[in-house]
Amino acid sequence: MKDEFVQIASFFYAMDAHILRGILESEDIEVRLFDEQMSSVLPIYPAMLGGVKVLVNKVNLDKAKKITDVYFENLHSEVKTACPNCDSIKIRHDYKKYFSSLFINALGIFIGGYSLSNSLCRYKQCKECGFTW
Repeated sequence: MKDEFVQIASFFYAMDAHILRGILESEDIEVRLFDEQMSSVLPIYPAMLGGVKVLVNKVNLDKAKKITDVYFENLHSEVKTACPNCDSIKIRHDYKKYFSSLFINALGIFIGGYSLSNSLCRYKQCKECGFTW
């Protein structure tokens, strides 16, 4: 029973699974990731395989579930972003940069099977002063 592992979470991206893994390991919980390599090969694999699975030792299951629940609560909580220029909270995504980045990603997937850019949805623009970051 000591070496039995059970799944407590799965993620579309391996880096998200590694974040939870780091949190759990900092609490002395033994963690293993499953399907990490296959999910990193092509973007379609995580959807086919069910994502990168986070498994914990059954001995620490209750402690790991509590930590994971807190992690997901914090992950899905709403974060208010303020403009670094004028401190306004009236923010919108800069769609011009978003769609050009989307086009670059689609082109890369069509040509080579992988994304050329990971900058989707990373651009924000302040409605008050027009500052973009």
